[in-house]
Amino acid sequence: MLLLRDAKSAMACIQYADSPVGAYDEFAVIEFSLRGPSVVEMPVTSEASRQAGRALWGFPKELGVLSWRQNGARIEFEKQGEIFRFRALKFSFPVRAKAWTNQSLNGQNVRVPVSIQGRARLAFRGKQCALFLESFEMQVFPPKASQ
Repeated sequence: MLLLRDAKSAMACIQYADSPVGAYDEFAVIEFSLRGPSVVEMPVTSEASRQAGRALWGFPKELGVLSWRQNGARIEFEKQGEIFRFRALKFSFPVRAKAWTNQSLNGQNVRVPVSIQGRARLAFRGKQCALFLESFEMQVFPPKASQ
């Protein structure tokens, strides 16, 4: 789930059914600046994900309490007591995107490339529109030094 919070930030709520470190949930806050996007907050439900994300890519992963519930078109994501409710449209469409974030890894600024592909549906939270990835494959590539 990707939701723009305002002109300078977005949030992503992700449920990984399978990953190299096992199944886990993740919440990310992405801030946009002149240097590009940066992940500034990232609670996860897996210690293995926390360790790998910090060591390999410089993501600010911390252990947190997160949960997903879905009942038909209704989707609910809870982050440490804060509940985000969405209603998804029925039709889905293919999504393929490449992006990157600026992170700090071992005291060095790096650019972390990401590739996502899958199927998505539009979802709404009041007047806000979100992208709900119902099935996807995401690859996070080795970081590159930023200029």
